[in-house]
Parts: sequence; C-alpha cells; structure tokens
Amino acid sequence: MSDAEEPDWLDALRDQFAGMVTVTHSAEQRGPRLRFALPGGRHGGAEISLSAVVDEPYITVDVTPLEHCTIRDTPLNLTLRVVGGGHGHLLDLTLASSVHGPVQLDGAADGIRLTVESGAETDIAVARGFVRPRKDETFSCPLTLAGGELGSGTYGVVRAGGSAAFSTERLMLTIDTLELLGDSTFELPQSGATIDISRLHSQSTGHSLTVTHAGASKKKPPNPNIRLSLSTVESVRVAGGAEVQVTLKGPLTEATFAGQLEVTVPVRTAIDGPAFEKHGGKLPRLVAQPRSVVRGISGGVVIRAAQQATLEGAGTGFRIDKLEAPTRRGAGGEYFKDAYLRNFRVSPGLPGHSLLVQMDEAHQVEPSTADLPGWDLRFPRRSRKTGEVDRRNAEFMRKLSELADTKGASGSVRTKVGWCAQRLRHETTNGWVERGALTGYRCLGYGERPGPPLLSWLALSLAFTFLLWGLGLASVSSWGDFFTAWADRAASPIGAIVGTGTAGEANAWLYLVRAIVAVPLVVAALCLRKYVRAGK
Repeated sequence: MSDAEEPDWLDALRDQFAGMVTVTHSAEQRGPRLRFALPGGRHGGAEISLSAVVDEPYITVDVTPLEHCTIRDTPLNLTLRVVGGGHGHLLDLTLASSVHGPVQLDGAADGIRLTVESGAETDIAVARGFVRPRKDETFSCPLTLAGGELGSGTYGVVRAGGSAAFSTERLMLTIDTLELLGDSTFELPQSGATIDISRLHSQSTGHSLTVTHAGASKKKPPNPNIRLSLSTVESVRVAGGAEVQVTLKGPLTEATFAGQLEVTVPVRTAIDGPAFEKHGGKLPRLVAQPRSVVRGISGGVVIRAAQQATLEGAGTGFRIDKLEAPTRRGAGGEYFKDAYLRNFRVSPGLPGHSLLVQMDEAHQVEPSTADLPGWDLRFPRRSRKTGEVDRRNAEFMRKLSELADTKGASGSVRTKVGWCAQRLRHETTNGWVERGALTGYRCLGYGERPGPPLLSWLALSLAFTFLLWGLGLASVSSWGDFFTAWADRAASPIGAIVGTGTAGEANAWLYLVRAIVAVPLVVAALCLRKYVRAGK
C-alpha cells in the first residue's frame, strides 16, 4: 500500500514515537506492523499508547528488541497482535486496564511474562512462544492456547485446541476453567508437573485431552511426578500418553479416562459415571482410597487399590482387567479388603479365578450376570470331549458362586451364578454315575432356579394321572374329569406332607406317588426361599 493511501493515524503515531517506531503497511500483510526499538539498539522498555489508532480492525506491534513494555488505550474493535521476546531475554509485558478487544501473543522461544491489569476487557490468544503470569498474580482474563506454551501460575479461563506445550521448568499450574475447543494434547515437562483444574469441559461431546510428557516413549519409565487434579469433568475424554496421576475430586458428566493414567479417588469422595477405555494399548489404573464411592463405572480398568471402597458398575457392569501393585506406598497388599464390589465382570479361566481369590476379604461381592460362562449351555454335550477351557471356566464359576453366596449378593445374582456353575460342573463331569445324578438334578434346577422343578412337578403329576387312569384307579369319563384328577394329583403333596394315615387313597402305595410328586415342589419352594432371602 502506498504512503498516499495510509490512514492519518499512522503519521500521528510516528510523531508520538519519533525515532522509536518503524511502521510498515503493505498489501501482503494483515494490517499495519509497528516495530518499536530504542535508539542506538539499546535494551530497555517503553509505554505504548494506541489511542491514535482509529477505524483499524487489526495491527501488529513488534516489541522484540524491548525487555519490558506496557500497552494501553486500545479500542474495542481492534485485534492486536503482539510480537515479542527473543535476543536471549524474556519480554515483561503489561496490558493496562485501558486495553479492550482481543490480543494475540506471538512470542519467541524466550517467551513473554504477562501481566493483565484489573479492568482490562480482553481475550488473549497465545499463538507461539512461552507465556506466564507474574508470581502471585492470577491471570483472570480468558486465554486461548493456539500452539503456544504456558508457564507456572494461576489462570482463570483457558481455552485449548490442538497441541500445547508447557515450560521445561517444573510446572505448578492452577486453572479455574479449562475449555476444549477440539481434541487437544498437553505436553508436560519431564521434570514434573502439578496441575489443578477446577472445571474441565468441552464445547461439544467427545473432545479429547491427551496428557503426555516431553520425550515420553515405551522405553522410558513412568514419571510419577506428573499430577493432574480435576474437580469437575464434563463431556471430555482424558487420555494418558505417558504415566500421569489423575485425582478426581468432584462430579463427572460424560467423562472418559483412557491410557496410562493412574486415576485416584480420594478418601470419602463420591463420583458417578466414569468410563475407562484403552489408549495406545493401555488401560487406566484405578486407586479408590478408603471410604470412597465410585458408581456407574463402565469399560475396563486395572485395579491398584480398593480397600474399604465401593465400586459399582453401570449397565452390564465394568470389567476388572487385572490387579497391579500400586506406585504409592501403603496402598497395596489386600486389594479388596472390606470393599463393596457390585456389577463387575472379570475374564473367565485361570486369570479370572486368581483375581476372584483376592476378593475373599471383600465385604460384598455382587458380580454382573451378563455373559456368564455356562449360561448358553442347555443340555450336556456328551458327543464332544470336554476341553481344558471348560474345566477352567467350571472352576472359575465355582469360585464366583461361592463369593456370590457368602458375600451378600442379591437373590437373582446368586441364582444365575449358581445355575451357571452347576451347568459347567455337569458339562465337565466324566463319570457316568455322577453325570446321571446331575441330569436328574438338572430337572430340579440344580437347587438354584424354581422354574425347572415346577415344570417337573407338573409333568410328574400329569404322568401319574395318566398311569392311574390306565390302571383304572381314577374315575375319568371326560376331559373335564381328567383335568380335575390332574389338579388333585398335583395338589396331593400337600396332603402327603401334612396328612397322616392312608385315608383318602385307594392303595397305600399311592402315598409313595404323593411323596415323589412332592419332591420337585419342595425343591421349588427352597429355590424361592433362596432367591428372596438376604445374602450372608
């Protein structure tokens, strides 16, 4: 753009900062570029007022040569881009209370230490370089990370989208609200970091925050010095690209945790609805401290500690993948001592059996009944040789049934787990005598389910009604008489139980018939009692 086309305010600015400012304005760049430098190349500072700028939507202020700078008097409709830092020094930048409108910071590697005075009405976007507030000051205005780097300090609202790095020094960061504009990656210093976020949320459901540290790889050992504390999480997936310790202190809404995270729920803290999933082939680790409550869990997780804690799954239950020694002293040993475990799943077979053994010290064990081994078996498959997998599953279900029966599971859970355990026992039995006995026991529901013995009771009474009719011991002249005789025979066990003598039957041996018909009815009653009674 030629000088004739320059706005009048550029001449006023040249006059105001005579010998200190160089102004360029061309069609190739967005808006004018103001470069400030002290005469003679000396380092120092300047106070820059942009009150002369009128009717300009965008300008760039280059203060790279300066060590400290204060900018004031920017109009509301102006977007200000500040370029600074470099030449081996940190730019100490202050945005005065008279700054209005958005500010973009484009700092060099040496960075910008930023102070925003109270009263400034601005949104700040960090495009490049390193920014941090002054010590003991809170950065209250909204800050958008668009590729820049944050240093230790206290921040109000921080928005992030894409990749963002943090200073190589040990990081101490407090953020009131972290809002994800898209999938984001935070690369933390390997020297260690402690980040406390009061509220983590996303503009739309499903955005992911991946936390890693500089130089993280499979060959590097976990870095226990990276700690992330979250008070409220809403509609965000938090993933660990490296070992990161995450502490959950408050409510969750559509929150997912994935990858190399050690998720800790502090003492006496209750959270609801966490989802766990793999990231990079790794599942999160869960440390539920004593008297903590974690409900609505979904997905799969590795347990590091859950003594005296309550873990409860959502839907079809959460999966306990394995147990792992905790990284913190005093958190290991008896993983589930005095714990309440509800609606969980473990993989069947030997690994699952070994995990169930660790639940002997739990206070309550109520597993999920979804996809239990043995549930899909209807009748013994004698033509197929029983495999090793079935035998291992049978031992697994035996242990699970023992825990459900002795650790306070509900009646429906005890019934289904016990049924599956008996079905697998029936499937893996080799002896013909035992198999025959279990086949008969199968007709009685293995003493677990009332349905099969009730059907057996009706079938036996029907069979004996036909037998008595054929022997001429029952007076039947119509189908109505037949069904009446059937109902009488089905109800006869009550008389066999409470009656005395042989009155009422044509032959004494018919009392034996009553006793036989009574067996499945009594078993069905015991099954119902087992179903409704409280767990031990």
